[in-house]
Amino acid sequence: MADGIVIPCAVEGVVDDAVAQKLIVNAGCLPGKTYGREGKAHLRQRIRAFNNAARHSPWLVLADLD
Repeated sequence: MADGIVIPCAVEGVVDDAVAQKLIVNAGCLPGKTYGREGKAHLRQRIRAFNNAARHSPWLVLADLD
């Protein structure tokens, strides 16, 4: 298992945040700080920064389909 691995996430909103937290815990990891929660446009503006951060540690970026 991946016990002790902290995974921060970036999400669109509060519902996506709850889903991301569950996914991280179900993967056997610890949820880290959540970024975003300000909509799809904000997430798209910052996606390059999140991708760069993921070069150094695991990350989860979650966007819904609407």
